[in-house]
Amino acid sequence: MKEEPKKFIIGHKNPDTDSIASAVAYAEFKKLSTNDKNYIPASAGIANKRTEALFKKFNTSLPKVIKNIAPRVMDVLSRSLVTVESCNILLEVMNKLQRSHLYRLPVTNRNGIYKGMISLFDLTSRFFRNYDTDSTNDSDSLLSRKINTSINLASRALKAEKLSLFEERKFEELVVYVAAMSLTEFREHVAAHDPKQLVIVVGDREDIQFMAIELKIRLLIVTGNAYVSKTIIDLARRNGISILRTNLDSASSVRRLKFSTPAAQIMQNSTLTFRGGDRLSDIKHLVFKSQDDIFPVINSKNELKGIIKKGNLAITSSIQLILVDHNNYDQAVDGASELPLLEILDHHHLDMPITTKPVTVLNDTVGSTCTLVSEKFKLAGLSPSKSIAGILTGGILSDTLILKSPTTTERDKLAVNWLEKFSETSISEYEKEIFKAESTIANNPPDKLLKEDKKNYNASGYNISIAQVEEFSFKEFNDRSEKLLTHIKSIREEEKLDLFGLLVTNVETQNSILLADGLPRLSDILPFQRTGKNTFELPGILSRKKQLIPQLFKVVSESN
Repeated sequence: MKEEPKKFIIGHKNPDTDSIASAVAYAEFKKLSTNDKNYIPASAGIANKRTEALFKKFNTSLPKVIKNIAPRVMDVLSRSLVTVESCNILLEVMNKLQRSHLYRLPVTNRNGIYKGMISLFDLTSRFFRNYDTDSTNDSDSLLSRKINTSINLASRALKAEKLSLFEERKFEELVVYVAAMSLTEFREHVAAHDPKQLVIVVGDREDIQFMAIELKIRLLIVTGNAYVSKTIIDLARRNGISILRTNLDSASSVRRLKFSTPAAQIMQNSTLTFRGGDRLSDIKHLVFKSQDDIFPVINSKNELKGIIKKGNLAITSSIQLILVDHNNYDQAVDGASELPLLEILDHHHLDMPITTKPVTVLNDTVGSTCTLVSEKFKLAGLSPSKSIAGILTGGILSDTLILKSPTTTERDKLAVNWLEKFSETSISEYEKEIFKAESTIANNPPDKLLKEDKKNYNASGYNISIAQVEEFSFKEFNDRSEKLLTHIKSIREEEKLDLFGLLVTNVETQNSILLADGLPRLSDILPFQRTGKNTFELPGILSRKKQLIPQLFKVVSESN
């Protein structure tokens, strides 16, 4: 049965409460409405203190933080696989290849340490490469008398009974002869060879058996389960001669002996390997350039973790993506552009990516993505749990500054009212327990604060970036404004910005202060009352998107 792909639902980088809450709630909606448990909420960054407080209040776990979602080798890894041990004989390798329906298998030692690869091609090229020539001197050929094995390995290949053993683990090159002629002729035939290299295959001919002991050959193989006298066995043991007895006939025994060589002798040692964390986009060119189709995946200890197949890189990814609270790859988690995009759920201006397949898009004029998610629940006739209703409400109130922002719509208010009966929590409780609980400025280092909710814009060729933070007092800002300005200048220089500002919004007084550093020709035309070299008062301005940015764009375009 084909495994369903995982569908990650994730908000933008430097996520705010709306981004994280909508991802978690939308994943729950998808599971309930589709009966598909493969929807997984995620966050493209660490949650801020306010979001943490919201999720803690409703006893809900924050989603997993994923800062790079690019498909990796582990996402297409086949873990259930047949492996070959380096001590397996080629006969066993052939059986494993046949059972796996693969032409190539990884080789490990007994502890799972990767050693190499072995394939049907390795076997056929070894045994048939000199088929059209006189190959009697070629130990690799099936037509040769030579084999590379040990007594123990030969015994495994023949499923033989061990009647006498001597140095049975010694790996060596041996020469095989079948006793199919008269005793005199056979003696003359083998006399030219070193007896310590000889393997004689014989049936129930006791004269040949005695001759083998007399010649002090390396190995006597008795076929057809023929009788071997105690006298011969005792004599072989005294003379250091090994005897194996098999129920196979002579022809079958000789064929099997050729396959008693261990895999370690013909495996490919230098092979292309990958790690589970390798990005597929980084290895595709290596995979598609290779003549091989199967590649081992190992860890830092060289342990085999699985295989990947070339075909896996060309099929649909095992991970799919739904973007919430944003609709472009610039703000998306790293690697998002490498995944199939299923859906976008957002309330910002359109800057959508080009897709190769149709994508479901809901981009609507509301104050919060959580409003859109709550409407999904309501339209489907589904009741959110208390915790889901709670974080949805928190997301709406956070993004609309407790329904006071100019971006607030009637739909946001209706959503909050509808959710209240499920969350059993009033707006005043959110304000007291979450929004007033901690100062964002006081509880974050300047660099994190300035980058947590920073949006980049291009106005008439100028690169402008504005960060925003909501507070219930300007006290913490006033205490830290000089330190914040130092970091603003540093980030502006680092990112080569023409203007970078921090919009500090007082939710209670519904006013804002802008702390900014930029080119004089931009700073001097800002349409706000200057209260210091780098500070401006913005009475009545709460929304960066709907109030501040339009004014900035207007004065910048008029100045050109």
